[in-house]
Amino acid sequence: MKRKTLGVFSLLLILLVFCTFIAPKAQEEMMTLVETKRTEKNSPMNTNVGEIAIEWRTSERMLYNIVEGSGWERGQRIAEVSPLYYNDYGSYATIGPYSDYRYIYTASRDPVAGDTVRAVKVKYKNDIYLLWHPETVGDLSKLSNSMKLLAKGENVALISTWNGQYPYFEHNMWFNFRKTVGEEVRVYSLNDTKTFCQALPWIAGVLSVLLCSIVLWAGTCLLTRKEGRSKWIRMGNTALVGLLLCAVPILLEQFDLPASFMPRKVILDIPHYAEELQRITAAMASMGDTTVQTWLSQAAVSCALIIGLSILLTVALLIAESRLCHKMEKN
Repeated sequence: MKRKTLGVFSLLLILLVFCTFIAPKAQEEMMTLVETKRTEKNSPMNTNVGEIAIEWRTSERMLYNIVEGSGWERGQRIAEVSPLYYNDYGSYATIGPYSDYRYIYTASRDPVAGDTVRAVKVKYKNDIYLLWHPETVGDLSKLSNSMKLLAKGENVALISTWNGQYPYFEHNMWFNFRKTVGEEVRVYSLNDTKTFCQALPWIAGVLSVLLCSIVLWAGTCLLTRKEGRSKWIRMGNTALVGLLLCAVPILLEQFDLPASFMPRKVILDIPHYAEELQRITAAMASMGDTTVQTWLSQAAVSCALIIGLSILLTVALLIAESRLCHKMEKN
């Protein structure tokens, strides 16, 4: 009974340590990235706000502010600015004089009051945008000077730009194309898509650590069921599990998931990721481009190798320990 209790407790400890390492990373990845602007606190003049800061895809026209939370809700959080404190004129808005606001100019996803945010400085680099619309993308002949149409299908289009945002905020591109293409347009960044695919093997590495730790735990419990079995097996495997778990923070530092791919509520929303990747892959394939399929295939092979080899080596170690135990018992 004591041995079983110890075994259950050790498994719970493994899971607790793993979740402790994972939780801060998950919380960081789920934050809404925002670009902010400040009003002039001591200015007697109104502050003009572009329409991009109040027009959102899934919510009503609203201006959002960044506030500092406290207690359980500490950190930078989103708050709605009361319509009493700004005027919405359609193509722009104005905030009254002597106002002290750090308002959201654009965001990685539509803001929701209470969500935690991380303010970032936007940089620019080459990128390729994939436009997708459920019906048709319409006329794209009047693109900005920084964009070039590469390919076009019935409801999809590829556009290159030397002025792509990093990190990528889909809200900006949706705002630019919502009138010419339609409110339902989605604009994907191929840079973000590639980054997501490159992160998958690292995620597989983190998952393999958990799987190998559980396999080692189960194997150790089976090998030490009998009295008299060498304690060095238990001690050695416990130390090995500890080393594996220590690798989790190192693996987590190797990747960052692109904000444009993150789900709204739960980071483990697998159907969300599958739907996004399936839509991108199908859209690219409809234009005869298999680049994203290649990225996904390479990531899938890497993930399978990492997880498969890790478990195989762990099982091989346990088999070797089992044979050693039998050999020591015969002697």
